[in-house]
Amino acid sequence: LAQILFQKGNLDEGMRELEQAYRYAPHHPEVARELALRYEQAERWADAYTVWRRLLNEVQNQPDWRWHSAQCAERLGLWQEAQADYTELTIVQPEFAPVWVNLGRVHLAQGDYEGALSCFTRAIELAPEDANAFFNAGDALYQLGAYEAAVETYTAALQRDPYNAQGFFTLGNAFYQMGAYESAMMAYQQALTLQPDHQAARHNLELLREQLRERVA
Repeated sequence: LAQILFQKGNLDEGMRELEQAYRYAPHHPEVARELALRYEQAERWADAYTVWRRLLNEVQNQPDWRWHSAQCAERLGLWQEAQADYTELTIVQPEFAPVWVNLGRVHLAQGDYEGALSCFTRAIELAPEDANAFFNAGDALYQLGAYEAAVETYTAALQRDPYNAQGFFTLGNAFYQMGAYESAMMAYQQALTLQPDHQAARHNLELLREQLRERVA
C-alpha cells in the first residue's frame, strides 16, 4: 500500500503506511531499508540512522547498509560512529575509492589532517581521475600548511573539474598563503566568473585588492 501511495504522489500517507509497517515488522529488511531511504530523501538523518543501525545490529551486516549508516552519521556530526563504519568498509571493500574519500573527510572534520591526507591519497591511487579526491587532498594539505603542495593538488583537481568555483576559491586561498597574490587574485576572479554569487571569493578578492592598494600607498 505504501508503494502505491508513493507512486500516486501521496508522500505523507505513504510514509505513514511505511512507518506503520515498520512498527509491525521492524526486522523485515525490505520494509526497514525502504523506510530508511525515504527518511534520507526527506533529510531526516537521525531517523534514517536509527533504522540503519537497527538493521546492522539486529538483522544482517550488509555493506550497503553500513555505507548509508556512515553517511547519516556524518550528516549528524557523529564523527566517531561514521569513522568506525567507514573504517570497516575499507576492510570489506578496500578498492572502493569513495569509502576512502568519505573516511578522509571524517578525519578532516576531526582535525586529523595527516590521517585525512592518507585516506585521500589512497583514493587518488584507486581513482586517479576523481577530482573530488584531489580537492579533499588539497584541503588536507592546506590545513597542514603545505601550501605549495596544496596548489599543485588543487590544480590537478581543476584539470579534472574545470568548472568548480569552490575549487578555484580554495586554490586562491593557497596562493594567498604562499604570497602569490596575483595568482590568488586570478583564482578568485575565476571562481566569481563561474559562480557570481560566491560571497567568500568576492570578500577575499576585495580584501586582497585593498591590501595591495595599501602596499602601493
